[in-house]
Amino acid sequence: MNIRVKQPVIFGNCYREQPNRLCFHHFCREVFILKWFLVAVACLIAAAQHSDLNTYKGQLQDMGNGYSLFKQEDMTQICKTDGLTGSQQMRKHSTKLVCYYTFPGPGGLVPDKIDPFLCTHINIAAVGINNSKLEPLSEERQEVIKSLVGLKIRNKNLKVILSVIGMPGGFGDMVSKSSSRRMFIKDLLWTLSYYSFDGVDFDWEFPAWPGKISERKKFIIFLKELRDAVRKSQLNTIVSVAVAAQETIVDVSYDIPEMNKYIDYVNLMAYDYHFYTEYTPLTGPNAPLYSLPSDKGYMSTLNTNWSSLYWHDRGMPKNKIVIGIPTYGHSFWLINAENHGWSAPASGYGKIGSKGFVSYPEVCQFLHSTGSKYIFDKNFEVPYAYQGLEWISYDDECSVMYKAKYIASGSYGGAMVFSLNVDDHQGVCAGTTFLLTTQIRNILGVSWQ
Repeated sequence: MNIRVKQPVIFGNCYREQPNRLCFHHFCREVFILKWFLVAVACLIAAAQHSDLNTYKGQLQDMGNGYSLFKQEDMTQICKTDGLTGSQQMRKHSTKLVCYYTFPGPGGLVPDKIDPFLCTHINIAAVGINNSKLEPLSEERQEVIKSLVGLKIRNKNLKVILSVIGMPGGFGDMVSKSSSRRMFIKDLLWTLSYYSFDGVDFDWEFPAWPGKISERKKFIIFLKELRDAVRKSQLNTIVSVAVAAQETIVDVSYDIPEMNKYIDYVNLMAYDYHFYTEYTPLTGPNAPLYSLPSDKGYMSTLNTNWSSLYWHDRGMPKNKIVIGIPTYGHSFWLINAENHGWSAPASGYGKIGSKGFVSYPEVCQFLHSTGSKYIFDKNFEVPYAYQGLEWISYDDECSVMYKAKYIASGSYGGAMVFSLNVDDHQGVCAGTTFLLTTQIRNILGVSWQ
């Protein structure tokens, strides 16, 4: 692929502990806003190059322009019948379906409601780091872990992974010294063995960005020492890393060829490419598969296809790249209801969801409300919906189909879903539970051998 000249990065991914809350470590966005104010201004200028759907008034029915206006039921039927499933395509490696599952709040998704054959891997998120050890687990969380691991009784090939999140100073302090790394590795391996976890996933957002530049090298040293310790312990432990999708974060945070030596795969966080901030007050797709033809420069890199190819180009084998697909969307509050396309001016988060984060059941409820409009963009391969000043970018059964086919045809390692908690686990949308995750599984044709 052609490597583009480095451009300033737009705000990166933040971790969400609960389905209706903002970042797990809320400081993430605040640091981005302070550190990258001038960057955002440049991105605003670039974003102005996005095409506005008002330009296509009266032409939304024309598929040649890349846009279609359908009822959701119509588009869902198209997705069910369009093309071959992944199981009908020849692949030489095992396809993963890695599903994140967050510790549930009151009334949330409990492990007993998860089909053990829905995902090949379940990452339980998340446990932080405190004084170079895993933070203590409450009794409630211990019971959740035991129930989740208990799913392996019904599916002996299911892998349950512990996801470790980077709180302020947690990862950075831990990797900084050999003594703290040894302490953490010892505690981690004991925890994995005690709870019968199959591996660990590291969600550090992000090494050396905007932290100390030495964290990039220290993280690799840590991964090497962990891999050596795993070999000595004779534990069959999976080691994965949740990684950024944006080019500038990637270049600063990761030595990809070295990382490749010590990890089993990466979970590429191919979402949060666009969301509302006061410095980027424009609508945009949360997780576009491709860019718009009118996207130029850095804006053309903010999509799943570009990020996946970039990680491969920088040294990560395709079969070790597990591509993220979100089951949540982002909401915006438009300034003008007549201007409802991509890059439309917005004044804040939408009323739906929590601080801009919208679960898939909330999306479905919005789509079934009177007066809502659904538009599927064949350039981005994602939909958006609007009603009055409310505007939502999200993934649906159709867009995840395209992404799953992209993953299968490109011989990538598989798909990562974030998260089971915000998929339709109660069957609100169509009477079928986990509608999006099930669609991905069926298209990929995953197995548990």
